[in-house]
Amino acid sequence: MMFQSMSVLIAIVFSLQLSAASKDRYYLLPEKVFKLVSKKHPQIKRLEKRAEFSVIKVTPETIEKVTADIHHELGTCGGFFDITGEYQENALTAFDVNGFREQRTTAFVDPFKNRGIKHASFLMTKLGLVKKERFRTSLERLTQFPDRSARTENGKKAAEWLRDEVLAYAQGRDDVSVELIQTSGYLQPSVVVKLAGKVNAAGVLIGAHIDTYSRNKPGADDDGSGTASVLEVFRALIDSGVKYENDLYFAFYAAEEVGLVGSKHVVEKFKQRNIKLQGVFHLDMTGFLSSRESKQLYFLQDYTTDVLNQWTRKLAMQVLQIPADKIGNTSCNYACSDHANWNRKGYATVYPFESSFSNYNRSIHSSRDTIAKLDMDHAIRFARLGFAFMAELGEPVSE
Repeated sequence: MMFQSMSVLIAIVFSLQLSAASKDRYYLLPEKVFKLVSKKHPQIKRLEKRAEFSVIKVTPETIEKVTADIHHELGTCGGFFDITGEYQENALTAFDVNGFREQRTTAFVDPFKNRGIKHASFLMTKLGLVKKERFRTSLERLTQFPDRSARTENGKKAAEWLRDEVLAYAQGRDDVSVELIQTSGYLQPSVVVKLAGKVNAAGVLIGAHIDTYSRNKPGADDDGSGTASVLEVFRALIDSGVKYENDLYFAFYAAEEVGLVGSKHVVEKFKQRNIKLQGVFHLDMTGFLSSRESKQLYFLQDYTTDVLNQWTRKLAMQVLQIPADKIGNTSCNYACSDHANWNRKGYATVYPFESSFSNYNRSIHSSRDTIAKLDMDHAIRFARLGFAFMAELGEPVSE
């Protein structure tokens, strides 16, 4: 009887969690995006208009359809923030949209104005620790989940698998901690890992999102490539045997595809705990190499920090030895990925991308987003740049 009761209780809890994920949520969209949404989905009405933004209320299932329309019709990713918890219908005070605009912040970036690459020789000797074969193995495992949707058990299990991988890599280490940060309204948690430094100074963070759309979405490029890169950077830093002065953080975000929800909760935790970061290195889509591209990587210019972009470009040129004419700039539009949540809360961000945005992988958000379409040599370049970023700013204690 006890086992039967426990099964019933688990079923009830699971049912409640699923119903929570089906409740209406609030979203903030630029007017251009709202016009498309209202055309494709006439039943979706605007709750209110604030400056150049509109507020709508729909279920997560509906917003997934909306994101597909944005992707296909506008050729962009994202395009909206989930503002559930920050927006109140019929509130006495007006909702402030300024907090959802791009912030051209200078917080925590002063050291980059005149900083060179202090540990170039050390970094170049350690880059080989970031292994293409290990990266591919992690990516293959991620794509074996039928989906990694934040709304499904598969998405939850993918997050738990990442946690378990980190703990396995860090076995015997007393300077590694792992936290699951719950995502309101969704089954999938975000996973945040801390590799503690020697001093209590501003840390460094690298992150990517775990989730995909639901139903038969392998998500190899979007964003299995970024997630596998972050995991490989962590493994390589552990395998290096080197201690660092500053705290190193590794974030695997939940529920990016439905309005950057998981990263919103992660950023809120960092703000609440007054955790300072020198910079946030974001990876979302790193494996697709377009035949139309002549450059090796691009830096996103929206929701990123100019001085950190310039410094990371210098890091890529000096440590990865990428020629200047093989590095470009591009833009991905409003709220296209999780770096936007860090930016709007005043953190310095940088986002290297696989191609110019006009040449990005058109197979994402579908069953065609598979490993077969990716270039492993291209993808590992981003993981190695992430390793160099974390190790350089982490300040190795001994080289």
